[in-house]
Amino acid sequence: MKALITCFFSFLLLQCSAQQATTPALDISEEFKINTNGLIYSPEDVRALKYIVDSLNLQFKTCNLSKTYLSYPQTHAAFISFKSKTSDLKQIKQDIEKGMLAEELKTKYKEFVVSHNSSVVVIKTPSIDRDGNNEILTGSTNRGFNKDYLLTKKLARLRNERVLEYEAKDKYTDYFSLSCWFIKNKFTQNEIPEKYAMLIQYVDCMIDTAASIFTGGNNEEDFESNDVAPVKQSYNDVNMYLNKKMKKQQKKNEDYSFNYIDEEKIAYAKNSLSNDELLKRKITALAESYIANETGADNTEELIAFFVSKQKALEVKRKRRVYGQCSMDNSPRVHAKNIASLAAETHSWDIFVRAHLNIMNDRFDRMSDGSYAWDKRQTYIKELETLNINVLDLMFGMSLRAYNNADNHYNGTVWRIGKALSESKDRLVFETKALEIIKDNALDEFNRSLIFILYNSYLNFLPDKKEAAEKIKTLKKSEKEYSGFIQNVILQMNINSTD
Repeated sequence: MKALITCFFSFLLLQCSAQQATTPALDISEEFKINTNGLIYSPEDVRALKYIVDSLNLQFKTCNLSKTYLSYPQTHAAFISFKSKTSDLKQIKQDIEKGMLAEELKTKYKEFVVSHNSSVVVIKTPSIDRDGNNEILTGSTNRGFNKDYLLTKKLARLRNERVLEYEAKDKYTDYFSLSCWFIKNKFTQNEIPEKYAMLIQYVDCMIDTAASIFTGGNNEEDFESNDVAPVKQSYNDVNMYLNKKMKKQQKKNEDYSFNYIDEEKIAYAKNSLSNDELLKRKITALAESYIANETGADNTEELIAFFVSKQKALEVKRKRRVYGQCSMDNSPRVHAKNIASLAAETHSWDIFVRAHLNIMNDRFDRMSDGSYAWDKRQTYIKELETLNINVLDLMFGMSLRAYNNADNHYNGTVWRIGKALSESKDRLVFETKALEIIKDNALDEFNRSLIFILYNSYLNFLPDKKEAAEKIKTLKKSEKEYSGFIQNVILQMNINSTD
């Protein structure tokens, strides 16, 4: 079995290697080059960013609350599901329709019960599905929250506070199944207390909601290509000119060094042709062709940055999206890092911060995404802490959720942020503030759950596992200070879960 698994992962790696052949990228185990300053951005990039932050620092620090934020509408539900290969479960269905409760059903039909939860949190989000219904999340503080497609579809037509799903045995399944959600109360929506609303608004002060990294369409297939017909001629003009200057001769039909602009040609152009006006015009034409056709390539974008301008290279990069072909394909992260660096050098703060936070939150599209690659992707919180911004307020603000956020508000991924905070220089301050938020009954349950998941993720990523275990012990000793739904999770926490 072990050999089979090894073979499977080897196959995936080969697939990724083949799919990335036209997209040179760093080995995912290395992530990004670390510069002499200990950061993934050069000292020049950091100086440029600090200049921006210094000039805008007053705006960041005086971000006053200008709106009332509301929590997501939320309630609780009991959930129970049954399965049987012999019984059609129709008697259970009838009892549910007559009004029998989940606990009664659990006792009466215990031999068919496969799952039961007496308190599932149900969240109504601002997002609307294609049928015009608010998307519904279900979950809990210990397991997290996910979109529930069935409830999204059926909750709008809820009757008798029950949502029922019945499936008979057929040619695809050899069993009958029945699931039911019992919605306990109406959805409630509360005003988010001011001190937490200010954290949410701080995110919008730091990250302009009108800004967007990408300006092109959603062209998945040609995210990096010099073979698009209108681009090909411009690309070949640059390539053949460099061949001529370097006195290169074609050795065979598939001669990579002759047919493509490789690293050798890029180095030659930058070192020997920096004042060549004809080459500059050809590269400028290539840049405009890339922009018009929403494509590009890392190596030629390097030439555009050098010979035309970094602003033009950034414009080209923002026209194309990079899609990961599998979980081991780090090209989307490399593309975001390149955008962030160019944004720093061109003083484009809004583009930089979104690109960097996308790296931190691992917010990229992939064809497939396996968990075995997640730990290889780092978060780089140190880069933000270097810039004299209130990183903890930013992280908390991205973790909290408000129903009436501005469009394009930046929401973070709490478990990824928890990983980032485990590397923060302000860990103790984070711990104190996170536990205070989790204890605060004035904040809605969903947001307290998110901060608890954030804190739990932080514990799991602490490098010192003994320290993490001690913090869990301390949490257990003080569990009475938390609300019941938090207490239950604390009691279930395993001291060894961080090993």
